[in-house]
Amino acid sequence: MSAHYREFTGLNLPALEKEVLSHWAQERTFEQSIAHRDGKPAFVFHEGPPSANGMPGIHHVISRTLKDLVCRYQTMKMNNIWEFRTHKAFSESERAALEFALASSTIPNSVDDRIAENLRFYWNEGEIVEIVGVVALFGYLNRWNDSMGTELEKEAIESGEKYLKQKNWTAGM
Repeated sequence: MSAHYREFTGLNLPALEKEVLSHWAQERTFEQSIAHRDGKPAFVFHEGPPSANGMPGIHHVISRTLKDLVCRYQTMKMNNIWEFRTHKAFSESERAALEFALASSTIPNSVDDRIAENLRFYWNEGEIVEIVGVVALFGYLNRWNDSMGTELEKEAIESGEKYLKQKNWTAGM
């Protein structure tokens, strides 16, 4: 992990929770998240009652955590992915990774020294290898689909038209 992130030694979860809640209250995080979603389609993530079939277990904690993370990620990131360079939902390290991913996925590759240096500022070598691996995998899958002439699924076309049409995206043939 990069040295640009806060490291917790002697982790005190109750104190950390109070600090986070205080920060959220000061920044009015919840209120801002509601206002930010105003007029946008609802995102619903269903889960069942935690103790319908017995005592709660660790799997309930995991599912609650995932529910929180998935909903937060959906709200903060995906609806604003095309504005990653300027939207406040993205950290500088995320912007560096997304800029690199975008530039490295173009043909010809458009990663320049500035993009590479910015990536190395926020991410260590191992993390960069993982980022490159994801970009390479998706590039391979896209070229596989292009080469095989596979059809896009209905849902993928609908998503593309919803989020990418204003960026001159078309489903192609």
